[in-house]
Amino acid sequence: MIRLNRILVLPGPPGISI
Repeated sequence: MIRLNRILVLPGPPGISI
């Protein structure tokens, strides 16, 4: 899920899901 979060949140640290 971390990879998906990184794609959703480019400007920001990984782990943040929109």
